Amino acid sequence: MSPIQASAPPESPVMAGAVFGRSAEGMPVALVGENAYAMVPAAQGKRYLASGWRIARPMAEWTRADFCGHGSR
Repeated sequence: MSPIQASAPPESPVMAGAVFGRSAEGMPVALVGENAYAMVPAAQGKRYLASGWRIARPMAEWTRADFCGHGSR
């Protein structure tokens, strides 16, 4: 019997339908359905959550410009 293969890339574990990775700029990013999220660096070492939708490129090519909305710190 052969082992079951994961459908997500090995560097992006799947948890509850989410796929995780790093952007071209090194930001932690996630994809849930068609919704994309990134932890964007801010002043004084803080970060904020940015969101995007239907980014057509692989996560490793995403940049800050791909995200249009953001939450507070």
